[in-house]
Amino acid sequence: MPSETSVATASPIAAIRCLDYVAIFARDLPAMRRFYADIMCFPRGRELGDIWFEYRVGSSILALTRKGAIFDEAETPDGAASLQLAFRVAPGAVDECAVALRSAALVTEGRPVVICAHRENLPLLLAAACARLEAPPPSGTSLRKGHFWILHVAETGLAGTERYGAG
Repeated sequence: MPSETSVATASPIAAIRCLDYVAIFARDLPAMRRFYADIMCFPRGRELGDIWFEYRVGSSILALTRKGAIFDEAETPDGAASLQLAFRVAPGAVDECAVALRSAALVTEGRPVVICAHRENLPLLLAAACARLEAPPPSGTSLRKGHFWILHVAETGLAGTERYGAG
């Protein structure tokens, strides 16, 4: 009896080397488009009318669509997870990616946000937020205990910065 390994390598299916695309059926297509374009900053690909939007993720394509637009699938029940995506990142870059995603989400929400961060994380967080706003980070980003920064964001980007603290 042949082993699973020998059958798998003998099959033409063994020629598959990567994932070509993933289609996500979005409940809120505009919000999903903003997330992958504005927060994740994935390069945009093809668009087919108002029903199919592609983004490049490495060598693969992430496609957003809605149920019934191209595929006639049943709706996913509310509260049920229908997909989980994991993106490969070098282990040393995980923390930086997390900070960049948080800061990108904050500066694109369009509402006041307060972030508490430790002194060792603050320069990275400020740099990521300012990069997202296409502005240089303020000078002297390190702070003493009890001090804080305020970033003023307008539609055109970073409008100003303020640094507060006693002494």
